[in-house]
Amino acid sequence: MKVFSKATAVMRRTYKNLTFNEKLTLIFSLVAIFLSYASFHWTYLKDKSVLHLVSVDTLGLSLEPQFAIVNGGKSDILLTSLSCTFHYDDKTKSVSHPAQTIEGIESDSSLLPSGKAFHCKVKFIKNFTKSFVQKGELESTEGGELYKHDMHVNISWIEMDGTSFSKSVKFIRYGLNEKGEIRQKAPLTYGKPINLYKVKTMD
Repeated sequence: MKVFSKATAVMRRTYKNLTFNEKLTLIFSLVAIFLSYASFHWTYLKDKSVLHLVSVDTLGLSLEPQFAIVNGGKSDILLTSLSCTFHYDDKTKSVSHPAQTIEGIESDSSLLPSGKAFHCKVKFIKNFTKSFVQKGELESTEGGELYKHDMHVNISWIEMDGTSFSKSVKFIRYGLNEKGEIRQKAPLTYGKPINLYKVKTMD
């Protein structure tokens, strides 16, 4: 601390001894250095790798999942896999992967350019079976008894330098009746975008 204090005092005395033009030159030099650093930080460091997963709520009766995948980074990425699964915290730690289709990704390419997004709509192809429904946690609601299931979004992608990533995010909690019909949906992200690069574990 003493060294810092002495250095600060020396700088103050030096600054006071400068002429007006020298002070002005020094100020412009410091501003130029700051702007150069800010430009470097924005170009090479800031948001270099950002891939957001965002819940999408639309009008209508459909309770099936909808979400956006937004590439807010500096370079394009290639999506290699995308799916929705249901995970259970019981002794088996089982994972169910129902038959599904995902609309919204270009059929001829899964390349997601920088600054672009895919709006994904998930369609479950088959009805949920009774054995599947009963894996959920039974809860009583105003609409009757529902079995709660936590759905994960699983995504893998590759950056242009060949680096690959795979993440799984607990995304939506569903309530199913005994017939296997979706009766309730509760997003677990509260509308906040999730930067997939910052997801630490594959739950």
